[in-house]
Amino acid sequence: MSIEPLENDVSWVKGVGPALRERLAELGILTVEDLLYHLPRRYLDHSRVKRLSELRPGEEATVVGTVRTVAEKRTAGRKHLFTVTISDGSGYLQGVWFNQRYHAGRMKEGSLVSFSGRADFRYNQLQMANPAYDILDVGGGGERIHTGRIIPLHPASAQVPATLLRRLIQQALDAVHVLPDPVPPALLARYRLAGRLEALRQMHFPADAAEWLRARQRLVFEELLVMETGLALMQRSRGEGAQGISHPAPGDLVGGFKEALPFALTGAQERCFAEIANDMVRPHPMNRLLQGEVGSGKTVVAALALLLAVQGGRQGALMAPTEVLAEQHMATLTTLLEPLPQVKVELLTGSTRPAARRAILQRTAEGTADILIGTHALIQEDVVFQELGLVVVDEQHRFGVNQRVGLKRKGQDPDLLVMTATPIPRTLALTLYGDL
Repeated sequence: MSIEPLENDVSWVKGVGPALRERLAELGILTVEDLLYHLPRRYLDHSRVKRLSELRPGEEATVVGTVRTVAEKRTAGRKHLFTVTISDGSGYLQGVWFNQRYHAGRMKEGSLVSFSGRADFRYNQLQMANPAYDILDVGGGGERIHTGRIIPLHPASAQVPATLLRRLIQQALDAVHVLPDPVPPALLARYRLAGRLEALRQMHFPADAAEWLRARQRLVFEELLVMETGLALMQRSRGEGAQGISHPAPGDLVGGFKEALPFALTGAQERCFAEIANDMVRPHPMNRLLQGEVGSGKTVVAALALLLAVQGGRQGALMAPTEVLAEQHMATLTTLLEPLPQVKVELLTGSTRPAARRAILQRTAEGTADILIGTHALIQEDVVFQELGLVVVDEQHRFGVNQRVGLKRKGQDPDLLVMTATPIPRTLALTLYGDL
């Protein structure tokens, strides 16, 4: 055995020879770790299983029984009919499938199976049409692995049935006595989490639903801890390797803005701005996502960040996906910044008249325009900033990466703040992989 048992080839598990190893590889199982983390897709709880004698026509239920007969035939209408009759000792039930030949050969006489579906009484017998089924044991007189109260149902294949996977996983768990745990003992104690090996045992073969839930929470905690630790290390490495702008700490301009607001900032707004300001004073580029529902006050937080850039003698840009939204931001910031007449805000969109556009571009290049709000027009070649310190992108999921990067290239590694009210999967993926 290697120092790390999870690194062993799956053939290390008793009973896995060359042929079975190839079949397991088709399921993505190449190592002992792959096998132990081949977790059940669902569980069959015997406390919720109906006995056949208790089943009533019209009832939706799950039943477990031994296959007694398997039959195929053609109906008068030339349809293929496949039937499987099961019994649990208290009664009989027939599963019926029309024109689904791929089920044939999967269930053999003597196999232990579960059927889930609607029971009906037809042709003087209890039937389920097209029931969802799982093969719990292929039969043959072998020892059954964990067919007790909770039965794990692992993703399987015709070549590697679930019952075989249960046996292999049980053998692997019995052979692996100690596993390195990425979760430190202090965290295990603080959150009352099971050890790694114990959690895997409980995930595969739980005594009850509560034990399965505790094991799942433990493995989820481990996955998130490892992922977040890796992202933190990656972001720190990337940040330390890139030279950005070190903005001064919030001073009179930011403080005066806060005092002039006709309302008090919420605790969430204060916390978000504190985190943004902490990033902006560091000498490394900021990549931060600001998420909040519509009306939650994201624009005020963005205004504070823009003022922090302006306070240090730099400029800020706010890009919105539509002219309507850009105009709304212009109106909001103009109102919020009214007590600070020294801060000059400009609006640039595709509808800006040529003469006004030329004047705005000149003031932006000279640095007399402190904050430039606009649409995709901001990334055009003739838009030049004297010193861009912060880029704010609203509704970022409506922009491509090239557009976002294009605006950042208007400055020397300016900080980036993206805002969204709806963290769609692409936004979450950007956050997940450390891009935000």
